[in-house]
Amino acid sequence: MIRPGAPEKALFTRWQWLLFLAVLLVVLAWARDQQPVMPEACHDAHRLPCPDLLGADVRIRYHDSKATLTPLCGDVRSNGCALRRVRWREAVCEVHLLQPASELLLLHEMNHCRGWEHDADSQAAYARPWLPNGRLIRSRGRWWSEQPASDPPARAVSRPLVPPVE
Repeated sequence: MIRPGAPEKALFTRWQWLLFLAVLLVVLAWARDQQPVMPEACHDAHRLPCPDLLGADVRIRYHDSKATLTPLCGDVRSNGCALRRVRWREAVCEVHLLQPASELLLLHEMNHCRGWEHDADSQAAYARPWLPNGRLIRSRGRWWSEQPASDPPARAVSRPLVPPVE
């Protein structure tokens, strides 16, 4: 209990405040350095695989007609699409392709499954550097910082790349 007329005592001295702020700055700098570094762009995504930022389980579905593909992809011009569902520690990507599917179309959709986006729908846009989809990657969590860089997680593929010939 403070007596009337007694001088008020500060909660912290000036040196204690300075020490507190210095420790806080060190902790914040350390936390910033612990954040994983994502690539800024994927060059040549129209012809080469991009780094896998999502680690999604991939399921590939082939369609025989545009009538079954268009309701899923939403665009009558599209010959394929990648539908991604991402939650903390879980990511699923369904690739839908029109038969016969080229390897470049599959690569394009797989780059979407890896967490990359192009800025428009045109051949010129596909050839420009692709950017990470930050919303999906943040939803996925920090899994990539826990994975060794040389060992990507295994992927589940429901059908082979080339459909069997009967």
